[in-house]
Amino acid sequence: MPVDKALLGTRYTCYECGAKFYDMNKPEALCPSCNADQVNDPNPDPIELLKSMKRRSRSKTKAESSVETSVEVEAKANDESAADEEGIDGGEKTAAEEES
Repeated sequence: MPVDKALLGTRYTCYECGAKFYDMNKPEALCPSCNADQVNDPNPDPIELLKSMKRRSRSKTKAESSVETSVEVEAKANDESAADEEGIDGGEKTAAEEES
């Protein structure tokens, strides 16, 4: 009779002795052969590492795009205010500017 793998928990390969085991849904994943705690594994799971990198790059991209958008908006506002200060409004001069 096949066993439901969800009942077995997460599968591990011990980083010290290489034994393969399931954590049986216990809070600590201890190797049954050498009692090594798998939380202390110096070699993280490559799949989890790639997933976290992907999440970071997506969130970084979203954050960068929102920052760029706000920077672009500020730059446009600064350009418009600088143009107003310089009296540039489409090339038309007022009567006071023409006299000077």
